Amino acid sequence: MSNTLGELLDHPQDFQSWLHQINAFQSLLQVLARTRLLDQWDSQPAHLSELAPRVGIPEAQLGRLIKVLVSQGVLAFAPDGAICHTPRSRALQTMHSSIRVQGMALQAGLCLSDALRTGKTGFEACFGAPAFDYLAANPEMANHFAGRMSQITLHDEPLVLAQLQLEPFRLAVDIGGSHGTLLLGLLAQHADARGIVFDLPDVAAGAAERLRAHPQGHRVQAAGGDFLHSVPAGGDVYLLKQILHNWDDAHCLTILKSVRAAIAPAGRIVVIDRLLPETISPDMAFEFDLLMMIWCTGRERSLSELRQLLASTGFAVDKVSANPGRLCVVEAVPI
Repeated sequence: MSNTLGELLDHPQDFQSWLHQINAFQSLLQVLARTRLLDQWDSQPAHLSELAPRVGIPEAQLGRLIKVLVSQGVLAFAPDGAICHTPRSRALQTMHSSIRVQGMALQAGLCLSDALRTGKTGFEACFGAPAFDYLAANPEMANHFAGRMSQITLHDEPLVLAQLQLEPFRLAVDIGGSHGTLLLGLLAQHADARGIVFDLPDVAAGAAERLRAHPQGHRVQAAGGDFLHSVPAGGDVYLLKQILHNWDDAHCLTILKSVRAAIAPAGRIVVIDRLLPETISPDMAFEFDLLMMIWCTGRERSLSELRQLLASTGFAVDKVSANPGRLCVVEAVPI
């Protein structure tokens, strides 16, 4: 299938197939996440007659869903017709939080056209509150959101850590660091350092529980708060992974000023985001910029735009590792 929307439109049949797949697969994934179907049996194959009452779906309809999953290579049938897990279905079991959050994004995206006319985000038009206010009032979805961020970080972590070759440091603070996944990966490279993962209080409580179960969790403190007001002081590395892109310029300046007030004199701020190319070309950053209109008041930025924000708050860009279409690492130092 073609790669860009423009190329899809050059082939109407591919475009129509793409629309059908979006609808079918997103609907199927939401059923899996909400019913926890894949969690209803373990290593031994299970029969449809066993699974249907467990998830409350009539056997005939559930059988049709199963056939789709088998046709797509996610599940398999045993010779006697029982349903078997595969490595792919096992992988999908770990993605329930991501799928639930994606469901919210899909609902919000359907409201985007009306939202743009009123100056709201798609999320606020759909759910009646800005995304982070909604999550603060709904701890279950906040935990799903944190879980999604952690899964994204696990996927991105090797790329990010390969780019992030820091000099030895004493204390790293991960701002909006969810469950501390990236921070633990960084500390694995710096045996004498410790860290603070800083996020909303409910998220920080979840992080603390996960850290207690991690072999290196004793090196990380989970702290709750609001980075629009202040951040933990005294760090010599401050990580902001996919934080600034959630906020408009005014809020970004507030966040960066909080970090500037807290950072050690010889410290370093590390901004990890997708960078828009300076000239328009196919790049996933543009697609993520569209998603920002759905979720929040933020946006993806070019390096020149990010450099200006950092300079306005007392930082000078020192190093840039740019990866078209992928997360980029921008390091800056206090001036």
